[in-house]
Amino acid sequence: MAPRPVRLNGVPCNAIVSAAGTAEATFTSRGDVWVGHVSVIVQSPSGGTLTNQSTATLLRDGQFFEGTYSGNSDVSDSRYLMLAGEALTAQWTGADPLARATMYVYGLQYPSGAGLDAA
Repeated sequence: MAPRPVRLNGVPCNAIVSAAGTAEATFTSRGDVWVGHVSVIVQSPSGGTLTNQSTATLLRDGQFFEGTYSGNSDVSDSRYLMLAGEALTAQWTGADPLARATMYVYGLQYPSGAGLDAA
């Protein structure tokens, strides 16, 4: 029987925004991952209203993949395959200092070496 994939229901990758308004969070796959979508948000440290409108950039293994006009609350609708060990990074700029920046990863993760035909 082929191994079953694990559903990724919003795996959080967090960072605290620096005084310069930047943050970076990375997800590294442990198996082959079919990414259904990624969402990026920034939350005020006090739970109040954010002052700045941040932007977010998504990188795959350090290479530009996709950008957003709103890093405060945006969803990537791109679907793609990540192989075991590849990294997906969100970089925020223009965010409120000390806010929490979070990238959520959704999709299916297959055991390493099982490939997408395992489902």
